[in-house]
Amino acid sequence: MNLYFFGWPSFLGGADTKLVHVIRLLHRHYKVTVIPNENETSRMEEPYWKEWLKEFGVGVLTWDTLPPKMNGWGLTFCNGWMLAEGRIDQLRDRGLKFAWSNDMMWHIVGELGLIMAGTLDHVIYVSEVQRLALEPLYRHAWTGLQVPPTAPLDSPNTVSGSIASPHSPKAKLRWVNTGNYIDPAAFPFVDRWRQRSSREPIVVGRLSRPDPAKFPEDFPTSYEGLGLKRARFSVMGWSAQVAGRWPQHHYDDRWTLMEAQAMPSVDFLQTLDLFVYDLSGDFRESWGRVVVEAMLTGAIPIVPRGGGHHFDQLVPHGKAGFLCSSRAEFGRYARMLEKDPALCAKVSRGARHHAAEVLNNAEMHRGWWDLLFKGK
Repeated sequence: MNLYFFGWPSFLGGADTKLVHVIRLLHRHYKVTVIPNENETSRMEEPYWKEWLKEFGVGVLTWDTLPPKMNGWGLTFCNGWMLAEGRIDQLRDRGLKFAWSNDMMWHIVGELGLIMAGTLDHVIYVSEVQRLALEPLYRHAWTGLQVPPTAPLDSPNTVSGSIASPHSPKAKLRWVNTGNYIDPAAFPFVDRWRQRSSREPIVVGRLSRPDPAKFPEDFPTSYEGLGLKRARFSVMGWSAQVAGRWPQHHYDDRWTLMEAQAMPSVDFLQTLDLFVYDLSGDFRESWGRVVVEAMLTGAIPIVPRGGGHHFDQLVPHGKAGFLCSSRAEFGRYARMLEKDPALCAKVSRGARHHAAEVLNNAEMHRGWWDLLFKGK
């Protein structure tokens, strides 16, 4: 079966990174082609991705070279450019079925109009908390009926389903929860604790795109207030805009602040001992890709409990990381780990095992994508 991904791979941003790993997951089972946005065709000449796509046997087309007749599936991940100017209608006229993945916790301009018009064959969710946030307005757009934002989900905690139309029993907006696959081989585990000196400071850090909303309101004092005796703080995804939220703070020699993509994310995560990842009160993670990437490398996640995030479903508390209900708990677990290297080693291995064997089981994830493409 032909899969046409409309977008371009990248190491920055959840949707473009997601494309990288979906290709890794599916390239041996489907014929994959990528098509960059019409205003981003220059990216086709990026040497790394040009060679990478060739290595994985992925074809590349432009909008100008799309064949007049196409069969299979078209997909795009959180790509607002695709929602405008009838682009998806044009692809369906050529013969493609089309699936849309939002990937965020808010609606993107244009998607509800396409659902209302019946332009999409499937929507893709990445988690149950995301489905809870998005589905009420999807149901309203599809059925025309008012749906309270707090309405319970139909078929909760299931992998796939549909929203029926009151106007036609056969008309259904189908959906699949595919999760987010990350190839464990792309984030090798590093045993930080085997020969660690007791005098070596513990490294606390975080990675995200340089969006101020990604950082908690009390950052950077939240790191300094963990109460660790010997610590270094390392951040990748820093910018002048982020720094502008705390203009009076003095970053002493404990801090390393790097711009986005200052180094490969896997190399950065392998330098961290604790991945302490709180967020602003206005931001909710639909899945938590960077947390799982950190777990794969053996960095121990310390993340918020609840709060509308998906972290509770990613991190088994005490076994592969820690879930915190308060600022005091962030400090308590960090200090507990600093005092107990044997516990750190155990939880670090647990994080890798859970992320690699449970969260990113390739056969399980392929089964979810097969539900979308084949109805199996």
